Amino acid sequence: MRPVTGVLYLDVRFDHERLGHDVVPILWLSVASAALADVGHALATHPEVRFAAAVTGQADIVAATLHPNTGDLYTYLSDRIAALDGVRSVETALTTREVEQLTYEPGR
Repeated sequence: MRPVTGVLYLDVRFDHERLGHDVVPILWLSVASAALADVGHALATHPEVRFAAAVTGQADIVAATLHPNTGDLYTYLSDRIAALDGVRSVETALTTREVEQLTYEPGR
């Protein structure tokens, strides 16, 4: 029998508020096409980012981040995001309540 890979996925959920992350914004980044991959790779290294994806529409990248307070979010936007070459603009919306979180399902 041949070994099969990629059939088992582990999904970990945690209560971010109990860990001190009370501010949970969604970021929509408008990025120059030539910088899309670099910005995506950079976001993947940020510990604040819990999810990021290239998307179609008004924004080029959507990201969900975690912060202990709004001051930390401001610093993240003004220091870390602003320093990324190719980011033209960012729109931010604070999450007031998460009502659903899907787990990874291949092929879905």
